[in-house]
Amino acid sequence: MYLQIKNITKTYGAIAAVDNVSLDIAKNEFVCILGPSGCGKTTLLRLIAGLEDADQGELYIGGENLISVPAQHRNFGIVFQSYSLFQNMTIAENVGYGLSIRKVPKAQIHKRVNELLEQVRLTDQSEKLPHKLSGGQQQRVAVARALAVDPKVLLLDEPLSALDAKVRKTLRTEICEVQKSLGIPTIMVTHDQEEAMTMAHRIVCMKDGKIEQVGTPSELYNQPKTFFVANFLGSMNVLDPFLEKDGNNKLQVNGEHEKDCSIGIRPESIKIVDTGKHNDSNTYHGTVTKIENLGNVSLIQADASGHSILIERRGFTNFKVGDELWIQFPVDTIISFSRSTSVVS
Repeated sequence: MYLQIKNITKTYGAIAAVDNVSLDIAKNEFVCILGPSGCGKTTLLRLIAGLEDADQGELYIGGENLISVPAQHRNFGIVFQSYSLFQNMTIAENVGYGLSIRKVPKAQIHKRVNELLEQVRLTDQSEKLPHKLSGGQQQRVAVARALAVDPKVLLLDEPLSALDAKVRKTLRTEICEVQKSLGIPTIMVTHDQEEAMTMAHRIVCMKDGKIEQVGTPSELYNQPKTFFVANFLGSMNVLDPFLEKDGNNKLQVNGEHEKDCSIGIRPESIKIVDTGKHNDSNTYHGTVTKIENLGNVSLIQADASGHSILIERRGFTNFKVGDELWIQFPVDTIISFSRSTSVVS
C-alpha cells in the first residue's frame, strides 16, 4: 500500500476524537471518509495532513514515517470547504502560488498553471480575481492550486458542501475525472452519503472516533457489518420483530440467524404483491400510514403486523394513506448485521 496509517489516536481531554485508527490506501485510490458530525473524520484528515499532532500512531508513505514531519514538508495538497483563495491575486496567480514560493522558474510556473486550468476547464478565467467567479469555479481553482505542486496525496475536507446541489453533482464528476487522469491518491471527508457512494473506490465509515467499516460502496450498502453502517448509508428496515411468530407466518431467512446479529431489508427491496399471493412466505398484510412523493421515487410508510415499514418505489405512487396492501420480504434480499459497533473488515 502507498499510504499506511497505523494506530493513530488523538484525544481532547477525556474525548478520543480519533481512537486507534489504522488504514491502508493504494497509490491511485480515491477514498471517502464518511460519517456524521463529530465522528472524527475531519480530525483524522488533519492528522494525515500534519495540521494536528497525533498522541500516538504512525503515518507511512512509501515506507517513510511522516508522523513527526511538519505539514509544510509533507507535500500534501489540501482543499478545504472554504475556498481559501487569495482575493488580491488572479486565478493564475492563485494556482501558481505554491510554485512561486518554491522559487520555480516563471516559465515553468506558467506552463504548469495553464495545464491545470485546462484540466479544470478555467483557462478563460485565468486573469480574473476570485470574487468574479462562482462558488463552483472557485473550488475548481482551489483543487488546481492543491495539485500544482505535484502532491504525494490530495486531501479534500468537505469541498462540495457549500455548493448548491446541481453544482455539487457536476463538480464531483470533474474531481473524479481529474483524480483518475493524474492517478493521485485522494482522501475526501464528507458527511454526504451520495457523494461517497458516487465518488469513492472505497468508503471508510466512522462513528465516535472509530472505523465502523471499510469497503467498496457496494460492500457497505449491500453487506453492512453493523446497524450504524446499514442505517447511515440509505435506510434500513429492521426485521427482528418478524422473527417471532405472527399468527402462522414466521419470517424465513437464509441460513441460521446468529445470536448477536439483527436482520433488515432495504426499502427498495420490499415487494408489494397481489392479495391472491398473501399465503407466500414472508408476506404480511399492511396499512399505508404515510406517503412521500419525491418525483423520482415515492416513500410509503406502512404498518405491517404492528410494525412500521418503509417501502420505496420508483416514480409516483397511487397509494393513499389508509390503503391496505400486502408486502413481501424476499429471502435473498434480507441482510444480517451486528448489533454491536466497530466491526471493521
